[in-house]
Order: sequence, then structure tokens, then C-alpha cells
Amino acid sequence: MSNVGHKSVSQRIADRIKGAKIAGKLQAHIEDPEKTPLLPTQITAARILLAKVSPDMKQVESIIKDERKKTREQIDAQLVANGIDPEVIWQSHAKH
Repeated sequence: MSNVGHKSVSQRIADRIKGAKIAGKLQAHIEDPEKTPLLPTQITAARILLAKVSPDMKQVESIIKDERKKTREQIDAQLVANGIDPEVIWQSHAKH
């Protein structure tokens, strides 16, 4: 099996840290734009970067929906293979 397109654990952790920092900056801007000013171009750049380091929920939902006959362990393995933390997904899915 090829590892092309699969992220290492350290890369996934780095991505989560980057995503948290970007999301934090955007959240701070939303809560108090005067205290944390961002230009429209900075907001657009943040959205693009966040999309690169955060799982696409449509992709995750597709994996879960298409794999109903698989066990949770098999789905978790597929999520991990796609660079997605299964616990984050299951917690998010449980909220809906």
C-alpha cells in the first residue's frame, strides 16, 4: 500500500496546531474586531489555510455514510489514513 497522500502523525499534529491558531485568530476578530483587526485579505487567507489543515466535513460524512457496513474500527482506520482524527469526528457527529 502506498503512503502517497497520507500525512504522518507529526504532520497531522502540526496541522491541528496551525488550525487552532488560525481559528483562534478568526474567533478573536469575530468577538472584538477593534481589538483584533483583520483585513479582508487576511480573513480570506486564513480561510484558505484553515481549509488546508482542517478536515472537510463533507468528506468525513461521505466516508461515514458510504461505509455503513464497516465497523467503527474500520472507519477509524480509513479516517486516519486520510489524515483525520477519528475522535474529533465522532464527537462532532454525536452533537448532531
